[in-house]
Amino acid sequence: MITDSIRNIDLYKDIHKDFPKVFEYMKTLGKDSPKGPFVIDGDNVHGSVWTIETKGFAEERLLEKHDKFIDIHYILDGSEKFGYADAETLTADCEYNSEEDYIFLKGKATGVVLTPGHFCIVFPDDAHSPYCINEEVETVKRCVIKVRV
Repeated sequence: MITDSIRNIDLYKDIHKDFPKVFEYMKTLGKDSPKGPFVIDGDNVHGSVWTIETKGFAEERLLEKHDKFIDIHYILDGSEKFGYADAETLTADCEYNSEEDYIFLKGKATGVVLTPGHFCIVFPDDAHSPYCINEEVETVKRCVIKVRV
């Protein structure tokens, strides 16, 4: 997993062929961006902007993992603790859903605080639990972009 500020995002553009166009799109987003889904490159790169209320920390929740997509979580407003763990250290809680590209896992997670302008790039080996409470319950506006591996 990579976590950083949007001001440093170009450091990561060579990791994946679609990251340059994803990052250019992310630079246009802010707390006033409209909510809803968007498409950058058909089924290969798409996402959504929405608001959600934070919940308990990742150690108390299941973590999710994807095999077909890299997730990029970008905070536009509010703050959250973002739980993550190496998927190999966790135990499956269900069967992998290949149509929806997820499996839920349980085990110990570490948390990093994300504030407006910060993002996480979550690769297929990274299990994650977003929108966890940082200091108190709050509404977070976020963008999640899915990039096909």
